[in-house]
Amino acid sequence: MIVLNEVKHDTRVKKCAKALQKANFEVKIFGLSSDKKQQGVKKVVIQGISVFLFPNPRFTILSSAVRIYTWKYINNGLLAAMWKFLNIELPDVIHTHDFHSLIIGKELSSRLKKNGHDINWVHDFHEYVKGLEGLDDEIKELSLNQEKESIFHADFLTTVSPTLSTALKNDYKLKEEPTVLFNAPNRSNFNLDYDLTIRKKLNLPANVDLGVFIGGVSEFRGLHTLIGAMPLIPKLHIALVTETKGKYMDTLIENAKKLRCYERLHILPYVDSTEITSFIRDATFGIHPMVRYGNAEVALPNKLFDYIHAKIPVIVSNCTTMEQFVNKWKIGLVFEAENEKDLADSIKKLLEEPEKFTGNITDEILNTFSWETSEKQIKNIYLGMIRKIEGEVNNIENSFIIGNVNETDFKSYDVVAVFHNKKIISQLKLQDIVKTNSSKKGCDFSILLPEIYHDGIERDYELRILPRGNILKNGEITTKFEGKFPINGFFKGVVDNKITGWIKIKNYVHPLSVAIYYNEKYVCSGAADIVLEDKPDCLGFSILLPKIYRDGKLRKYWVKTEPWNTEIDGNPKILKFD
Repeated sequence: MIVLNEVKHDTRVKKCAKALQKANFEVKIFGLSSDKKQQGVKKVVIQGISVFLFPNPRFTILSSAVRIYTWKYINNGLLAAMWKFLNIELPDVIHTHDFHSLIIGKELSSRLKKNGHDINWVHDFHEYVKGLEGLDDEIKELSLNQEKESIFHADFLTTVSPTLSTALKNDYKLKEEPTVLFNAPNRSNFNLDYDLTIRKKLNLPANVDLGVFIGGVSEFRGLHTLIGAMPLIPKLHIALVTETKGKYMDTLIENAKKLRCYERLHILPYVDSTEITSFIRDATFGIHPMVRYGNAEVALPNKLFDYIHAKIPVIVSNCTTMEQFVNKWKIGLVFEAENEKDLADSIKKLLEEPEKFTGNITDEILNTFSWETSEKQIKNIYLGMIRKIEGEVNNIENSFIIGNVNETDFKSYDVVAVFHNKKIISQLKLQDIVKTNSSKKGCDFSILLPEIYHDGIERDYELRILPRGNILKNGEITTKFEGKFPINGFFKGVVDNKITGWIKIKNYVHPLSVAIYYNEKYVCSGAADIVLEDKPDCLGFSILLPKIYRDGKLRKYWVKTEPWNTEIDGNPKILKFD
């Protein structure tokens, strides 16, 4: 996944990545660092997702009075840097976000295909470039040319609103409209027990009317209209949940002071996206006074969905898509953009009977415009691009479930998983399969359940191929596992600068191996193939670690059986290697 920002504040990108991770795909995000001093690529983990932040080429330019040169330099620099990594990673899908990364997605996916790699490219349109205001004219022209050049190369297109989807289809005569993934929160985020709500934080009683705006503040967001309307509603309080600073923000504050309503204007820092709906749930209404311009007409901002998931009515300016949405679902009122009196009149009207609008915030609208729904769409997009693996369960033998699948070449996300009560209790990466009796037509597997299920109790299980989730033939089984857990072994320590030990798996004759971990991080694997005269039926291992770990430093290591990921006795050990 590629986006040209630092990722940590990009809610949409993070939610897309988590949705794919949840669907059993391995996800890595390439982002752009804002650290001027950064040298080389920096790896961080954000919400459990590996993020690689690339240094911004802009910071290496001594000076550039011509913005288009800087723009091209950034694009070309990132193309060169990201190619080096992608050519090693060889991903199955490249997923780019927003117009900044469009040409990067096109170039990288095209080069991988040219090199013979099977790759799909998904692009997510966040903005309507043709309607953007404030963008350098030459950069806008270049971006539109890149859009025209790239859009037909993508395997799948998504975007943020129906109006933008239709506009893109019409502009480029696309066969189909891009799929709309609404920028909505998870319904499950809403928490009635959330304690420090916005009203409590501001110490405002329930009988004081409170309007809330959340998100970045700029002239295009129209907050000057809201400040200008405040004197016309003398008792109304307004809260801006934002971390925006700068001249425009300073101007809003100065105007509020001049209009003698500054004591009713509250500026609060951002709240985490998973908590925002719970935080604002006791506000009186949410507002978005956006000014009218090209991109605003097709926008359906995430703050609108945050408001309705907080179950508060909304007031929006008459930008086309927002107006249509609010009027269709009858969840609030619309005013003429940049008209202070019309805004004030709309607020007064809403305050007379807010329950008229909150009553229309039903399960239907919350389910339709929820991230849970978008998450299913993302999963289906990816599943539509990958092959379907079939398989069957053949036997249950010596505590192992034995079966086969109809492929021999697997992707990193291909997994056989065992479910009990709809939860995964054991899984086997097909890339890590112990290949016995393999043929051109398929590959055998054996999967072991955790030790707690070897208790003699009969249970129902399902075996599925992930990420598609299709059940294997004979994959619905009712059985019990009893007797001694079939795996034992011992992690001895260091001999001749190698990690050593032994393992034994009862009645299992296939090749065995172990995996070494350092602080839960995979280090390397090695075969357990040494015949031990003093331990009949056991196989020893002696594994040399990669050079990076042979530096004389003490570290804590674990040894696990492969591919079942079961720890053996003697774990962990603190060792050093020279």
